[in-house]
Amino acid sequence: MKKLLFFTVSILAFITISAQKISNVDFDSVKTALDANQGLYKELIDRFKKADSTLSADEFKVLYYGQCFQQNYKPYGGSGKDFDKFKEHYEKEDYKKALPFALKILDDDPVDLKMTFKTLVCYHFLNDPENKAAMQMRYENILHTLFLSGDGKTRETAFVVMRVSDEYEAMNNMQVENSSQSLSGDCDVMTLKKNDYGLESLYFNISKPFGSLKNLLKN
Repeated sequence: MKKLLFFTVSILAFITISAQKISNVDFDSVKTALDANQGLYKELIDRFKKADSTLSADEFKVLYYGQCFQQNYKPYGGSGKDFDKFKEHYEKEDYKKALPFALKILDDDPVDLKMTFKTLVCYHFLNDPENKAAMQMRYENILHTLFLSGDGKTRETAFVVMRVSDEYEAMNNMQVENSSQSLSGDCDVMTLKKNDYGLESLYFNISKPFGSLKNLLKN
């Protein structure tokens, strides 16, 4: 009986310890790093905003996946007056007027991949190579971090995203399009149109943004 009880407790302990490992992302280790240094996330964000080229792969992992441990985590952003103004000017290709709103949004939410790319586009059309390069560095490194999270081929090896809009940034970068979308457990499954990879679908784990939405609705 004691052996059975010990075995049960051990299994439960293992489940608890490994519960935050999703694909290749160990959220427990990310949280441990943040808990060990209360000022770490702000420090990383400040360096990221400056397009610091010395940021390591591990630091980008904490930067991207550490979002869910921040009070201002907004996985379903893209609303509000600033975004509406940005969208209005951006769709008219008035990038000079769109840019200040984009920068304001990114100042509040620096790791927003969609807005980072659109800001990069603004700098491109405004012929500002220096700021374009800085924004490109930010965009590519966060996207690379996302791609390191898995291979997207199965639920168990899904790409781990911190917001649903990141799924589309990943697919745009891979130059694939989805023909339909469905939910399988904690994953968005994108059924793909014919593509150079020969992939029929891509899996994106959305447990963190979905969990945030559930908590929001609960409160």
